Amino acid sequence: MDSEKIFHAAVKALLFCRGKFLLIERGEGARDRAGLMEMPGGRMEFGETPEDALRREVREETGVHPLEILTVLFAWTYFPRENEQTVGVTYLCRTDDPSVTLSAEHSRYAWIDETELNLHRVIDMVRTDLTHIDWAGIRKMYDL
Repeated sequence: MDSEKIFHAAVKALLFCRGKFLLIERGEGARDRAGLMEMPGGRMEFGETPEDALRREVREETGVHPLEILTVLFAWTYFPRENEQTVGVTYLCRTDDPSVTLSAEHSRYAWIDETELNLHRVIDMVRTDLTHIDWAGIRKMYDL
């Protein structure tokens, strides 16, 4: 007998403020990958638009509000277990306030630029996605 298939939709924010972007570290109570850095975001709830879910998740995890959503950067998929899949969209976002108030799910944060990525323990999939970005192009196009 096949195990039940589980599917989630998720959103993430590559969130810029004053030329740097935000990474947050998954706390000890995380479902998986505790101690690794990621971009803020999470699962969508039924009935939410992706943009509403992104604003809610970023506010819940970091306290950042308001959030300016600039564009979709890329889509991704993740299989945490054989019978489970998450499909997500990562948005390029901006805020004017670097103040962060972490949720209980996260243990620390860092505002970094792309040259500092290797100084942090980042989830492999996130690191791969971030290394494929045209940093000069998005910085110029969105004045980051």
